[in-house]
Amino acid sequence: KRSQRQHKSKMSNDNTSGSSTSRFLRRLALWGVSLAIIYQVSPGEEAWMSELTLPEKQRASPWDGLLPPSVHVFEGGDGVTMLIGRLYRPLKSINDDTDEKGPPLIVLSHGLGLTQDSGLSPFVRSFVEAGFAAFTFDYATFGWSAGWPRHQVKPERHLADLQASLSYIRNASNHLQDVVDTN
Repeated sequence: KRSQRQHKSKMSNDNTSGSSTSRFLRRLALWGVSLAIIYQVSPGEEAWMSELTLPEKQRASPWDGLLPPSVHVFEGGDGVTMLIGRLYRPLKSINDDTDEKGPPLIVLSHGLGLTQDSGLSPFVRSFVEAGFAAFTFDYATFGWSAGWPRHQVKPERHLADLQASLSYIRNASNHLQDVVDTN
């Protein structure tokens, strides 16, 4: 009798482990089917973007009517990482009526954890339309700038990158003095 009980007990343990395994496999299959349905049913970016009906003014690029920006690559605040910046120049400078070289330059840097493409365009456009030049850049590890690991928010490094962008702008070898007033 004792061996029969041990045998029944062993069989029930095997069934328990088997049923937990089968429950796991059923749940896994259910998740897989759910994800497949979501993937097939939810529209991709192109599908919903093409269905948007925005007013014509909102569909236009924020840079329509402006000169295309020039892209600049320069050394970041750590002296190693390469940063990417863009220079936007006005069609007509506020200095056109004076003897100044070019338009005054405003450097715009985004908030912590953002890129130069994250909401700076209305400000850049306003400054450029008013006759100023604007320079934006991505901090190291963000956006188009180099650096690893990505998206590292370090205020002291961001400050060094901002100082590096100012040094780059004032550096005579990049010829920005011929285009904008860097003082």
